[in-house]
Amino acid sequence: MKRAFLVLTIMVVAALPAAAQTRRQIVAGSVKATGDTISGSFRVGAPRRAGILSNGTGGACLVAERSDHACDADQDCSDLRTYYHPDGAAYCLRGQGGKQHATCWVRPGPDLAFCLKSPRAPLPVNSRIELPRINPRVMGAGHDVRWRVHACLNGYDDAAKADNHACGDATATNRMTSDGPPRRIH
Repeated sequence: MKRAFLVLTIMVVAALPAAAQTRRQIVAGSVKATGDTISGSFRVGAPRRAGILSNGTGGACLVAERSDHACDADQDCSDLRTYYHPDGAAYCLRGQGGKQHATCWVRPGPDLAFCLKSPRAPLPVNSRIELPRINPRVMGAGHDVRWRVHACLNGYDDAAKADNHACGDATATNRMTSDGPPRRIH
């Protein structure tokens, strides 16, 4: 009886349409300042035409600009992570609307402190997802720093029948990124 139930359950699950047959789109929100902390948000939507095929895995992080480093690719920013932010990450991001030259932005600490990521379970659709609150002075006191939300949505891998975890690979192409507007924090 248990075996028949298991076989029936597998057949029903296999017959269900894959969640990846839905287009998903990720949109980074803006940085909000409250007292001595900042936070941000992002949203995963299910548009009809825009976006990419995805189960909805991915996430977003708060990142700070290192404008003294111009770049063309994430690899151009790796020395910032290696020497100044060993627990963080570094990204080469364009200015608002992609019109300005690209500069290095860093996540100056570990994922748990600056990000909300869901590499295996789909993120909620059409809900505002809040990032952790952080102290923006982590980048140093005495100067203004621009912060933004950097979001990424994993694309669907048809061969694996799952999302591809491309957000963890700077050279991957089957992913969608979104960068919120930069905000200068004093």
